[in-house]
Amino acid sequence: MPDSLAPFLEYLQAPRCAVLSSLGADGAPHQAVVHYRVHDGGLLVNGRPDRRWAINLRRDPRASVVVHDADESLHWVGVRGEAELHAEGTDAVRDAMETASWYGEDPADYADLRRVSFLIRPRRVIEYGG
Repeated sequence: MPDSLAPFLEYLQAPRCAVLSSLGADGAPHQAVVHYRVHDGGLLVNGRPDRRWAINLRRDPRASVVVHDADESLHWVGVRGEAELHAEGTDAVRDAMETASWYGEDPADYADLRRVSFLIRPRRVIEYGG
């Protein structure tokens, strides 16, 4: 299985929602729908620091992401890897604003929020369907 996003860049660089899975303190999976961007060989996700997935990733960096194709119901790309803290504070707000622009949202909506960014480094990347 590939451990690089390179074969899937065309697909991943379209603005799609993803399902991010992290592990709770009790070991149970936690899933959340997130926006992402391809960045520095991984997937950059950004959210409020009090989101359960962000708290989970700080404690246990193992993560799994599924990027589903809304046009083809049985097509998706999955990424398993480890999340590393990418940015907090002003830099994370900038990440949120850039991601909002990429998704066609108003970046100004994020200007005064507390944000945190994680970069999910792929260890395994798979594609199904398509």
